[in-house]
Amino acid sequence: MNKIMEKAKCPSPHATPELPVILRNRIRALGGSDVTFVIQKPLFKTDVSSGHNRLSIPLNQIQQSFLTPEESESLRKWNMKKASGNSTSMYVLVTNWKSVTERNSMKEDETVQLWSFRIKSKLGFALVKRRLQDDPRNRSLRGILDS
Repeated sequence: MNKIMEKAKCPSPHATPELPVILRNRIRALGGSDVTFVIQKPLFKTDVSSGHNRLSIPLNQIQQSFLTPEESESLRKWNMKKASGNSTSMYVLVTNWKSVTERNSMKEDETVQLWSFRIKSKLGFALVKRRLQDDPRNRSLRGILDS
């Protein structure tokens, strides 16, 4: 999994964020194309737990299709049962995920954006950490952090 950590801004929780220029340039330098915003989500305990070693990507939160039909067919979807009796379907990224969380000091409740791109049709990912003051859940902190 390709990954680069960078700070990003998103003007509203419903707007498609901009990929930081430095990251876009790095993807281009690798020969990457088809950059697609996949999801923005807070990290949950299971996303950063070394025992779970996975990043969950709920299907109902994916912003844009990023998989080819073949990839969609071959990826295993995980169905998580909820106490209500309903279930949530998701993809999970597991390859090297533990080392990504450790190298980048990722913590529960931090917000991340997942982007996909392709290098010669091979799927790659870029992960962007949101800045604390840009997270809409932290609006009350904005004045403190900006001063």
